[in-house]
Amino acid sequence: GRYEFIPVQSMEKAMRVIVKIVELLNQ
Repeated sequence: GRYEFIPVQSMEKAMRVIVKIVELLNQ
């Protein structure tokens, strides 16, 4: 699939953003 070519760094950044959003929603 097209997602195989996403660099690991981009995935790590995306995960951090998702975690931040989840933390904000859980406050």
